[in-house]
Amino acid sequence: MEWGLFLLVVAAGTLASTGAGLLVRGAAAPISLRLAAVVAGAGAAIVAWRWQAGGWPGWWLPVTWLVTVLGVPLALADLRHRRLPDVLTLPAYPLLAAGLAGGGLETLTAALTGVLLFGGAHLLVRHFAPGQLGAGDVKLTGILGAVLGAVGWPALAFAAVAASVLSAALAAAGHIHAVTRRPPENPAPKPKPGAGPAHRTTHPPASAVSAAAADESLSTPVPHRTTHPHASVISAAAAEDPPPASAPSCHPTGVPHHRAAQPRTPGRSHRSPRVPHGPALLLATWLCAVFAGPGSGVATS
Repeated sequence: MEWGLFLLVVAAGTLASTGAGLLVRGAAAPISLRLAAVVAGAGAAIVAWRWQAGGWPGWWLPVTWLVTVLGVPLALADLRHRRLPDVLTLPAYPLLAAGLAGGGLETLTAALTGVLLFGGAHLLVRHFAPGQLGAGDVKLTGILGAVLGAVGWPALAFAAVAASVLSAALAAAGHIHAVTRRPPENPAPKPKPGAGPAHRTTHPPASAVSAAAADESLSTPVPHRTTHPHASVISAAAAEDPPPASAPSCHPTGVPHHRAAQPRTPGRSHRSPRVPHGPALLLATWLCAVFAGPGSGVATS
């Protein structure tokens, strides 16, 4: 292994991915430059190792290198911001076309066919189910389709299936993470002992009213017209004792309505976030490009 070339490929990949991260940051989708540099450096090291091990011809090195240094910041931006900025996806078309030109006309034809098939299939998904894919995903699949088409037709099918499986796994992991971090719902407050709607009356008991009426009838001369003693006493008692204030209406739990806890609608405030499809597509394409096996369009004879 030529360590000078190996370190050159790794250092160039680290610096290029950092520069791509700066471009993404300028497109209002900031990412961690340190993380992008570390991941891209590790990916470039694997690319350099595969190249020096004779896994594929030398003209394929720029293609895998570009997929690495551009794919890392794109994946990080999509994971964090659900965006695939045009500042990287659009320049990737001419850059990859220049790299694929090293394989000759046959490679370019296969790459163009891959763009039409892979990108066209995702464009149809975007048209009929716009909530599943974004416009950036469709632009990205055109780039990745060129790489996969150059590798071979099995790579197109493998990348599509692998990306779907990876996205489903990420969605399941995100759902579990959201459920475990969901705060517990506050239960309805319990009524205090003795609390509740007051139904007590302040009227004097009937025996007291009867005794007062008897005393009044003995001390007061009886007029010519008959007056019912109980009515006068009850009227006087009603004048002295105002009617009790109405108790506030209460919740069945004993808590007033204005203090009763409002029921929470399940599933509205804690939704699992939508998992982007771009990172899974990028990883599947990178695996197909770097570990292209015998019989592929880029394997050494």
